[in-house]
Amino acid sequence: MDQNVELDARVERALEQAPVVRIPEGFAAKVAAAAAAQPVVRVRVRRRISLGHAMTLGAMVVVLVALFVVAPMAGTKVQSWPFALEMVLLAQLAGLGFGVMRKGSV
Repeated sequence: MDQNVELDARVERALEQAPVVRIPEGFAAKVAAAAAAQPVVRVRVRRRISLGHAMTLGAMVVVLVALFVVAPMAGTKVQSWPFALEMVLLAQLAGLGFGVMRKGSV
């Protein structure tokens, strides 16, 4: 029992004692010299486009190409399927454009 009390007292004294910090004399000068010797590296920040924006832009390109393919077939007939397809593609393009504008510029 005496050993436990003595051990607890020693541990308590060790924990309550503040550590002694020793810094060498020329430490600050060495660090300053080492920092000055290193060249300044310029980091070029490249703005990355998110996957969602990239997919949206790709879809807009595909829809635009499809519009250019379907437009000559549509003609002036409102009852034809190419005209209906052209209207669907225009609606999709408008929706994609609205989504891009709402989320911010790409």
